[in-house]
Amino acid sequence: MKTSLRMLEAALVAAAVTGAAGPGLRAQTLQDLASYGGTIFSGNLVFSDFTASTSGNVSFPPSSIPVVGSTSELSALAGDLDLVFSSGFGLSGNGYGAAQTYQLNFSFTVTDTDPQTAISGDTLFMGFPQAGEQGNPPSGATDDISILGVQTLTDAEGNLLGASFAEPVVKVTGQINMTAPAQQFGYLSEGPTEDIFPEVSVPEPGTLALLGVGALGLAMRRRQTAG
Repeated sequence: MKTSLRMLEAALVAAAVTGAAGPGLRAQTLQDLASYGGTIFSGNLVFSDFTASTSGNVSFPPSSIPVVGSTSELSALAGDLDLVFSSGFGLSGNGYGAAQTYQLNFSFTVTDTDPQTAISGDTLFMGFPQAGEQGNPPSGATDDISILGVQTLTDAEGNLLGASFAEPVVKVTGQINMTAPAQQFGYLSEGPTEDIFPEVSVPEPGTLALLGVGALGLAMRRRQTAG
């Protein structure tokens, strides 16, 4: 089976227009970022400390995956900032041959540089999938292709983060997995994969101090009243 993992060129162009590694800089690949300690900026978020590796029998190395920082149309609706694997991912086959597998392992650190906000969550959005068949499938062919993205978040000290948090620094470890069984026929492709990080406002230190004084005063008054 002829196997191809196609870069979605139109999606890449669209994503590259909306974000870049920095003013006037070209989009960097995931390999660039992992090998040379590159940094991506997206508003007040800074993405750094990248690592990347792949496994499986489909060749789509980190050097083929451009990465940009962007406030996309999707994330902008919620005012969120994100990191975009802008080429997307896809598999296709002609109905003959062996199963196909691909796994991209990645990690990076996200830092919120605004002292008045903190990172409060994440969504690994796998783009808008497109599937179809090209011609007539041979006997026994299947179109059962899957693409799945998962990731784990920890704080700066390595503690696992739960469903609710507000952290200035978050470390991300993730995977994108693609599988297609033997005799897969047709194609499935994903648009730009976005890693979206919503933010929340956090009180300034002075405000926290005032709240603490107020709580102490209230406790003392209750104690005096009880006495």
